[in-house]
Amino acid sequence: VCRIGRPRSALRSLLGEGWNRLGRACADIALGIAGWLLIKAFEVAWFRLLGPHSGAAVMAILPHSTAERIAWIVVSLSVGFCEEIVYRGYLQTQLAAFTRRPALAIALQAALFGYAHADQGAGSAARLALYGLGLGALAVWRQSRVAGIVCHAWTNIASGLLRR
Repeated sequence: VCRIGRPRSALRSLLGEGWNRLGRACADIALGIAGWLLIKAFEVAWFRLLGPHSGAAVMAILPHSTAERIAWIVVSLSVGFCEEIVYRGYLQTQLAAFTRRPALAIALQAALFGYAHADQGAGSAARLALYGLGLGALAVWRQSRVAGIVCHAWTNIASGLLRR
């Protein structure tokens, strides 16, 4: 998709400002970790308020063996990268251009992000839509998807490896 009709890949423009200096890399990593901590705090509050959410479908895919944990990490990195590029990179950019309202674009991509996760249940879809709002705002603020990729990938990794 990034190369269709283009002489060069559009991935760089979808990714946004990269790590062109050490300070930027450290800031993106710190923001990614801070985002994950905010997500964890929100999830603790959500689960205390509404109860546990993990259905059988989610529990069935969690890793148990070493090979499954390695596969989980690889898939989590891939999903974190790809979903940030698709939702916060491509969709959010296109929706902002179409609506001429960046805040509406953030809300629309977040709604689509939540809907894409509806197979995990309505509560998970709603939570993930809220996370999409935060990641969308982060992408606009940083003019990059890198901190969001760090946050998203680590959240996915931790959800499988640090699960009780």
